[in-house]
Amino acid sequence: MEIGPTRVKITPLIGTVLGISFAIAVGAVLMGIGSEYVSEHASFAIGESEVQNGCDGVRIEFVPLEGKPFVCTQDSALIANVDNGPSTVITDIHARVVGSGDIINRDRLLKAPLLPNEGIRLEFPLEGVGRVQQLKLTPKIIEGQNEITCSEGMIVAEQIGPCEQ
Repeated sequence: MEIGPTRVKITPLIGTVLGISFAIAVGAVLMGIGSEYVSEHASFAIGESEVQNGCDGVRIEFVPLEGKPFVCTQDSALIANVDNGPSTVITDIHARVVGSGDIINRDRLLKAPLLPNEGIRLEFPLEGVGRVQQLKLTPKIIEGQNEITCSEGMIVAEQIGPCEQ
């Protein structure tokens, strides 16, 4: 004797499979939304100047003369010829000079932006540095409203001597 309509029952195995499938589907949707959010707002995770800022294309290099980078000292000044790479406008170059007497930092070495595939002769005074042991040049670019230092594009010269006449 039956007392009402028969009900279809879900076995525990089918219930478990359905529950896991639902959890995977919800997780996939949330991961898609989360990864989009992180790619747009990742500055909190990595650091403002390293997030999709165009520094990947920044490449400067010393102009080689006779197989060696042209970097030298003359009359208490440092002289370096620098080429910009093919893809990015550089708005400034930061210089750090390590000498036997002191370490100096110089900004605003460029009077105008350095366009792609262009070169420039940098020259600046070396007050109190002594014998120059190392020069590090780090390019800067403008992205949006901010000037960004592209540390991965820096170049270094060592064993810097006097310019040959």
